[in-house]
Amino acid sequence: MNQLALSLTPEHAACLLDYMHQYRGVLLTQLSPSTERNQRQRLVQGVQGRLRQECERGGAFATLPLSREELAALRVMVGDLLAATRAAPPCSIWPNSSLL
Repeated sequence: MNQLALSLTPEHAACLLDYMHQYRGVLLTQLSPSTERNQRQRLVQGVQGRLRQECERGGAFATLPLSREELAALRVMVGDLLAATRAAPPCSIWPNSSLL
């Protein structure tokens, strides 16, 4: 299995953790149950947990190895978040998020 590495500053890691949290909520509440949705949920949740652990270690950068499947799930997440953001008025998608 080929591994790729994601390296983030603590600030960027915090943003990504928030986006993953928000996205997982959207997956569970706005998409019908399916094998694809559940697989995406598991992949994003796994990356989220490992990134959280890496952030807790401290340091100038959080470096996280990603499988191709995890990278694909994150790409879909970013595309879905961008599409949702473009389609809705500002702050109406995730009103509780401090990042939008």
